[in-house]
Amino acid sequence: MNYVIIHSALAALAISALPLPAVRPGGGHVLEHARLRQETTACSDTTSLVLAHAMILAAPVLITDDNMYLNNGEPLRAFVRALRPYFVQDGPAVRCAALVGPRLMQQGLALYDRDAYGRVIASAPPQVAEHAQEIANRINEPSMNMAEMGQELTWLAQILPAVADGDLKPFFETGYPIRNLKRQQAAQVWPIVQQICQLDGDCKEALATVLPLVRQMADQVAVGMIYSMARLASGEGSITSR
Repeated sequence: MNYVIIHSALAALAISALPLPAVRPGGGHVLEHARLRQETTACSDTTSLVLAHAMILAAPVLITDDNMYLNNGEPLRAFVRALRPYFVQDGPAVRCAALVGPRLMQQGLALYDRDAYGRVIASAPPQVAEHAQEIANRINEPSMNMAEMGQELTWLAQILPAVADGDLKPFFETGYPIRNLKRQQAAQVWPIVQQICQLDGDCKEALATVLPLVRQMADQVAVGMIYSMARLASGEGSITSR
């Protein structure tokens, strides 16, 4: 069995994936008792949590405890409609996304080091210099992730009111370049994963190994999203340009 193929395919899917939010033993969502209330800030803890879960459910690929699959939009629609007052036009979650999204994009761009490649080339020994671009990409990965999260939130602010009304058309027919690319890649890779798993039972073992790691990584991302949204909305997370 070619484990390189399996892991490469799963890794490509993981780039576009976040785990489904946890559910209660009785089947209810962890946010099932969330209540809309008058907020003193643009992104309260509750609103940030609700929005972060919506962002997770909007990922091109969704992850459960033992599987991953292409997002058909239904988990997002069910969640948004269950907490509809948060996601209607000018609802708290929509206002939070519209406020924080552009700020995250701006700060991600401010953190981007345009000289990273040159500095690596100038300081690295010859045996490392050949990996200069990869190292530079790693240096700028946090800033690019921040900018991408900002794009995602800005996009969600535009489409969530429609989803709150049950309309998934904007979810599938709009986006931005990075998201559209990831959605396209996921759609191309997923049939490969399915075919491999149908032909070889070892694929399930590979899934069992990889998925917990992806879930752990994505859970950490979700926590960071909630924290960043609350701080940025309150004006505490500003970053000055170099």
